[in-house]
Amino acid sequence: MRTTGNRILLFCFFLLTTPLTLPVPALAWWEKGHRIVTANAVAALPDDMPRFFKDGAATLIRLSSQPDEWRRFGTELGRTEGPDHYLDTEKLAANPTKLAFQSDRYAALKTYFEMKETPAGIGLLPYRLTEDYQRLRGTFAQYRKDPTNPSIQQEILVYAGLLSHYAGDTAQPLHTTIHFNGRVDQRGTVITGKGIHERFEGVFVDKFIQQADCRKYVGAPVVYPNLSDAIREALAQSFAGIDEVYRLDETGKLKAPDSATKTFVQQRLAHGSHFLTSLWYTAWKESEMSKGAR
Repeated sequence: MRTTGNRILLFCFFLLTTPLTLPVPALAWWEKGHRIVTANAVAALPDDMPRFFKDGAATLIRLSSQPDEWRRFGTELGRTEGPDHYLDTEKLAANPTKLAFQSDRYAALKTYFEMKETPAGIGLLPYRLTEDYQRLRGTFAQYRKDPTNPSIQQEILVYAGLLSHYAGDTAQPLHTTIHFNGRVDQRGTVITGKGIHERFEGVFVDKFIQQADCRKYVGAPVVYPNLSDAIREALAQSFAGIDEVYRLDETGKLKAPDSATKTFVQQRLAHGSHFLTSLWYTAWKESEMSKGAR
């Protein structure tokens, strides 16, 4: 999820002025995009993943969009959940491949405050990914010791389903930049492209993209030797697509797409699927060694 403008104030104003009975518009690939990412991640899993995990596809797919729904469950939750969905990489490194992550989210918060920034001003996506990954890996290790326990199986599906949301967010270029809803100047004022976030990840995907169109671009999962490196690479690949998203918007291709435009978005969603299925598979393989946090 990315709010626009002054993220915290605008979101709080929205909550205070919108009846709770009305639906809150979903961002971050919207529901359809996250379901596509997750469904194709399940389809790409190899045969040595536990059978119950593949059979739990419906649960995984449902949970893939839940973190966006949490925004309307309460003001406090909405404020604290928001920064977990993005990272404004320009505020941390000129080149996203050089991003240096802190040891944990609290160390990151300390750094942000020293920069006179807030969590909402930069984002915490890498730390949420790491935390959910470690929850999943640890619970897989418990499953290996007690494989017939249905409660453990259910817990695994919950952690894996929630991880799917944040993994999907890494594949959206506008979740990696200060220009998340329009090009901004040095003061953070939108100067062009206002509203592009919704046009790209929501309206376009809902209207023009189908799950089957993305599936052919999803490769077999890999085992990541280093989680931080995998997250950094995923963010860097998305960051590289920012200019293309703006070009498509400026040339009208998000309203009347050609095949190249559709392919670009299909490949972004497929990248999210590959990253996700690889995170799941890495957690499963690493759980065999019962490793601690790294």
